Amino acid sequence: EGNELLSSLQVILIFIYTLPTSAPFPRRIFNGQDAKDGAWPWQVSVQRNSYHVCGGVLISESWVVSAAQCFHPSVASSAYRVQLGENRIFGQTRLHAFSLVKRIIPHPSYDNVTLEADMALVELKNPIPFTAAISPVCLLDASVHVPVGDTCWVTGWGNIFPQPETLQELEVVTVNATICNDHYRHGLGMPEGDNPIKDDMMCAGSMEGYKGTGDSGGPLVCEDDGTWYLAGIVSWLMTTTVDGVTQVSPGYPAVYNRPNAHNDWIQANGREAPGRKNSLRLSYLFKQTR
Repeated sequence: EGNELLSSLQVILIFIYTLPTSAPFPRRIFNGQDAKDGAWPWQVSVQRNSYHVCGGVLISESWVVSAAQCFHPSVASSAYRVQLGENRIFGQTRLHAFSLVKRIIPHPSYDNVTLEADMALVELKNPIPFTAAISPVCLLDASVHVPVGDTCWVTGWGNIFPQPETLQELEVVTVNATICNDHYRHGLGMPEGDNPIKDDMMCAGSMEGYKGTGDSGGPLVCEDDGTWYLAGIVSWLMTTTVDGVTQVSPGYPAVYNRPNAHNDWIQANGREAPGRKNSLRLSYLFKQTR
């Protein structure tokens, strides 16, 4: 039975390095709607060799957080850039900004099988001035877990080749980790006691049957008392492929890495150091919630 389940269900781990480095990587946010201009000012397009490959999140004027799976270790940092402040990739408005990448810091504990610690810090070559269309999102204190049943939003462009697409947004609800683990354990044919949802992960699904996610590395954000905070980074999900058409499997929420599970690492790598001008300003980092 486990083998049959594995043959009919796929875990999409969204590894960039499975494709040639010059190719775009096709993904799509399922069941989303067009986002309004400026609605998500921390949203970043991570681009490699001029192709959109992943989402990212601005957390200060010099730092973006994304997923570790988005960056192949053999590809130089100079091959990447980020685009900010734009709802459409390569849009023609004056709101957007590009920045070259100075360096990429994947989490040292990243596991490309389990996707634990699926996180990377991206230091920008030059600080980005904030505008109405470009501003950072808050991070949570390490002690905070987003309550089950909270309404949050996930955003991303998905498959933008050959024609650009408008940034998509999808309302989702946070899901109990035990329920999420049970769903995935059964779907993957794993034995009792194995937990595909690790301690630094959380689950959230669409309000209409858990049918959505965004770009790898993109944001899952929630609002608390008028302040938006980064709850998760898009990591992986379960899909079903029938007749060549891939869809998100019903009953399987998307899985996100929790950035606040790695706050110490974020602080350590963004801390002021001799010769480093682009220090991560901690005033943007923490949002204490209920």
